[in-house]
Amino acid sequence: MMAWAPAVSQIEQPSTTAASSYSRVAVVDPNNPGLATSDYECKHRVIGVIEYSQPLIGELISSVSMVLESRSGLPYSYTFGGNKDTLGRMFGEDRSIASSNHMLFYVPKGDGSDVSFANGFDEASFNKFLEDKGLSEYRGQIAPRNAFRGPWMHRVDLRFAQELVRPWEGHKLRGVLDIANLGNLLQPRWGRYEYVQSMQPIVDVTYDRANGRYVYSNFDAAKKIVQLDNFASVWRLQASLVYEM
Repeated sequence: MMAWAPAVSQIEQPSTTAASSYSRVAVVDPNNPGLATSDYECKHRVIGVIEYSQPLIGELISSVSMVLESRSGLPYSYTFGGNKDTLGRMFGEDRSIASSNHMLFYVPKGDGSDVSFANGFDEASFNKFLEDKGLSEYRGQIAPRNAFRGPWMHRVDLRFAQELVRPWEGHKLRGVLDIANLGNLLQPRWGRYEYVQSMQPIVDVTYDRANGRYVYSNFDAAKKIVQLDNFASVWRLQASLVYEM
């Protein structure tokens, strides 16, 4: 059977330089990132295989087989966003590194003692977001790296195979038709690979030195963090001849 696309999609390819690898890790201390769940860990994966074979044309074997897969989403982290110059000064980084928004998000206590909000900040929607996403569990703390996961993925692949000829003993020529991601062929809403980028900025942050606290701004309650990988979501068809010996 054809194999399902690897856990690392077109979206989350590893970095190729030291600087980009350094900036792509969500951290509290950039020089001591500590241990955390890998960006590419697939925590749960369930695979089922069904196959049926029967000689329908003389002794030539016809077969149909199906692979069903479900797997949990990849981990991601909530981080700070903001102006790269401001972030660089706050966290002691070069502006080019700070622009990656890789500093982990501090979850306010909720009593107004540790964080201020800019004018017009929607605190009610912000607090609902913290509850809905499980961030309220970390109030008064920095949300850990990769403590959150994207949505589950479900997929079905189908194969039809027909022996065409057996020219010699132990030799076979088969015609094969593979349909990758059958669900998406039947219904465009099925078989979709949805994901969340490994670092997800929530708010822009500055620092109020006079009062010794963060100032949060630019929270967007309508922002959709789940995205669609079009390449991994479409169905594909492949016809081939296979010679076995």
